[in-house]
Amino acid sequence: MDLTGPHPLELDEKGRPLNNSACLFLNPQGRHHLITCRPNHRDGVYKKSILDFYRQGHGFEVLEIGVESHILPDENQLEILSKMLAFGKGPRLWDSGLMRPLKPVFEQIFMENAGTYIPVKIRGSGREVEVCVRKDSEVEMRQVHESIKVIESMGVPPLKVKAVCAEPSQRKNFVDEFEGRGELWRLYPPTRSAGKQLKFIRDSLEETHSGLRLYSCAPSGGKFMIEKDFMKLFKDFREKNTSRDVLAGQFADIISLLNDVNREGQPSLEFFGLDYVKLKNPQEELFKAIDFMNAEKTSGRPLHDDRQVDEMLSGLASKFSLAINPKYRLKDLNEPVFRNGLYQAIRGFKAETSQEVRIGLSTEFLGEIEWQPGARVVSEGYPQTRTHPLAKPHVISLILDLEVRCHQEGVKLDHVNVGSVVESLSKLRKLSREEHREVYIIEWKAKGSDERHVEVARRVKWDELHYREGLEFDVEGTGQKAFFSRKTVKRLITDTEQHWWKPSKEETAYEPLTDFKGRLVVGTGRMLDGDTALRLAREYDDYRKARRFFEDLMGVERPKFRRITRFEETSAGFEKPITVSFDVRDYVFGMAVDKIPQDLYGRPEFVKQLCDFMGKEAAINFTMGRRNPYTKNVIYGDGDEVVEVSDNAPNPQIRRILLTDSSSILGDVDSAYTEFTPAYAGWLRKTLGQAGKEGASREILSEMEKSFYSGLTREYGRLKLVDAQNGALKGMNRIESTMGSYESLGSRRFGWETASALSSRALKRLRETGVKDITDSIRFLTHIDLTGGHPFELDAEGIQKYSHACMFLEPGKTPHLVTCRNNHGRGIAKMSIMELYSKGLGIDVPDMNVWASAIPKGEVLDELAEIMLTSPTNAKTFSIKELLYPSLKEFFNYYLDKYVPIEIKGSRKRLTLHIRTDPFHTPEQLKKTAEILSDAGIPPDRIKSEIDF
Repeated sequence: MDLTGPHPLELDEKGRPLNNSACLFLNPQGRHHLITCRPNHRDGVYKKSILDFYRQGHGFEVLEIGVESHILPDENQLEILSKMLAFGKGPRLWDSGLMRPLKPVFEQIFMENAGTYIPVKIRGSGREVEVCVRKDSEVEMRQVHESIKVIESMGVPPLKVKAVCAEPSQRKNFVDEFEGRGELWRLYPPTRSAGKQLKFIRDSLEETHSGLRLYSCAPSGGKFMIEKDFMKLFKDFREKNTSRDVLAGQFADIISLLNDVNREGQPSLEFFGLDYVKLKNPQEELFKAIDFMNAEKTSGRPLHDDRQVDEMLSGLASKFSLAINPKYRLKDLNEPVFRNGLYQAIRGFKAETSQEVRIGLSTEFLGEIEWQPGARVVSEGYPQTRTHPLAKPHVISLILDLEVRCHQEGVKLDHVNVGSVVESLSKLRKLSREEHREVYIIEWKAKGSDERHVEVARRVKWDELHYREGLEFDVEGTGQKAFFSRKTVKRLITDTEQHWWKPSKEETAYEPLTDFKGRLVVGTGRMLDGDTALRLAREYDDYRKARRFFEDLMGVERPKFRRITRFEETSAGFEKPITVSFDVRDYVFGMAVDKIPQDLYGRPEFVKQLCDFMGKEAAINFTMGRRNPYTKNVIYGDGDEVVEVSDNAPNPQIRRILLTDSSSILGDVDSAYTEFTPAYAGWLRKTLGQAGKEGASREILSEMEKSFYSGLTREYGRLKLVDAQNGALKGMNRIESTMGSYESLGSRRFGWETASALSSRALKRLRETGVKDITDSIRFLTHIDLTGGHPFELDAEGIQKYSHACMFLEPGKTPHLVTCRNNHGRGIAKMSIMELYSKGLGIDVPDMNVWASAIPKGEVLDELAEIMLTSPTNAKTFSIKELLYPSLKEFFNYYLDKYVPIEIKGSRKRLTLHIRTDPFHTPEQLKKTAEILSDAGIPPDRIKSEIDF
């Protein structure tokens, strides 16, 4: 192997590759030759041609740089000669009579080399540098594979050697080739974690002299402008941060870049996500805007005033925004789909051509799969897998498990690819500190079949390693034990002893360690022995089996569960191998309910179906108690519900919604429905808001909401019927009786409950909770943010709980009702305190469990409001008021004219809401309040006012 130029991985002082390109000349009979070059491959072809020219005896002298005719130029001389020949810099070599006859010879050598080199690109910076072999129309696939081997032989780590296809028409065959070899991990661009993607995107950001923010695409040389940055130009003008002249200049720069095509044939600027069918000529629209702003009267004064210009710009902004692909519209870098799309665009690829989309994964997986070195299937008699040396243990085990299953079922494996899901796509489940997280996508095909199989392998969160890494404590006064993950406890050492605590909301504060029943934990943490850890892990597997059985008995629709895969691995700190478990299930081809494309919300019938199905899911969610026991989050509408849609575009019909994950089912079987309904109302409110953005009328939105309650009511009735037949509970007792000796260890040692005990309480709650209570609560919370309890709520003795309420009305925000006792001042104080803390201006009050980083709620909020409105009774209340009141005063004054006062009157069986009239509130505000309360489900005859609406 010969190398001319710096090694591909050699960096400059800023951590960037010394060269961004390379030409690889393969020589099957001799030595291969790699020439690194810059700025493009043409430079490498010239360098190779010069060397060949000299080797063939046609060398010439260039005295200015010390080149002799009979000696090959060194690298520095070669660099200068290449620039002289390619760009005409320096002496004109072909002008002399001696050299002129040799020019055709050199050109022939150049043409031969130009048609035989393998193009290589060097991309990235620092540790992220990668060497990419590029397949184009002149390069055969066998040459791509050979080139990869050659580059690896130079000491480039295999994971840094990628392959890229430059011809869109060849990309399918190109990807098929690597997919069939089990080498999807070779394809470029690689997937990055969100953090690395964001860094790459931000490093690509450039700002022009006129203030345009553009993202540079190194492979094409072009740039992208995102909608948010384009809209900021309008905002800056509207807020008087820029003038007409500045904005017109910015528009002119954009037009110039849109019209310019670089030497790679790529436009110098594109609007990211713009549909050029909807907006065929953005340059023309911008030209019109410039003319409008610059138009002058005969006197030289502007023809159009600022108001007219503002109206014109608003129309222009709207026209651009509506032409943006809905999944990228009004989005920023915190949105995964937007981030991945922009990342791939500035990497030189379109999101629609990604492998995730190609194998049928939904859009939220774009850029989230990091394909791993795995195994290649070789056919030596019966197909066998040959694992890659860099394959990780878990990947190897999953592939071997698939190979065994195929063999057992008489299926001949054609290929398999395994990719890890880089980051959790859930916003709620990922918050628990207690659990391991490891998820893989397995893509495979059988020989002779066109069907592509996709499976999801999720590591069991509480496996043997989890228990081996945890600590066991004694529970004070019980003789029982308590178990904690090391992630959730902190050891504080004093002069005399060690204390174990759990971190509070603030890193510097700690709460006494208690178990899940609130009992105090004492003693020193102890590690579990291997046998106990293994038994507890097996018991957890049995618990999950029983939980899935309960789901089936209750008729929960979920994807086919394949198996629990167990394998052993060595782990640091343990003498014996540790058992690791994975759940494997079929992937559901559909849309995650929290990532439905925006344009579908513009189809009323689709949204009605969606609401109906999600009402059904809400009934299941409450009945099954799907609430994370650690974070207390209700896991609903977070992406685990996947929508299967019929193919009859453009009017898709929902076939069904499948619950793809069982985590946190039976997590809360005791709490009242009021702990769950805010989550359902939050999803419904968001969905109705999305439909409203797409133009749904008030009447249609009402129909959508009714569809949700209809689906919930039907499903709740079905679940009650299943319970009435008493089949579920008998089935649970039967299934758990077959689970052997593992069933009772956790119960005896830690007081953990079995799935049958939890399901029994879940069914008891189902019997005791009326569906109307649930739907009334959801309806109320869908239309109103509530602080305090429902205005008609009674205490344990059946006495009216609240006497006053404040309805806060702010433009662009959901109406907020604060219920309180005694007077409206307490409602204003509570609202002001919440706003104060939301702005980061709060204080810590540890003995009240109040932290500056969290908004106070419940009784704590009531107590703080009482302190603010009354005279201090002791040093503590004096200190709190002294610290909070100066900042709170501003918020209190702000909310004084933002609320409508309501009094709650009547008997406990017939409470009514009286909207109070006063000089500070207009009839329109009072009428709006009555409409909101009516929409929230308060009967009209229980809403009173002195004004006739």
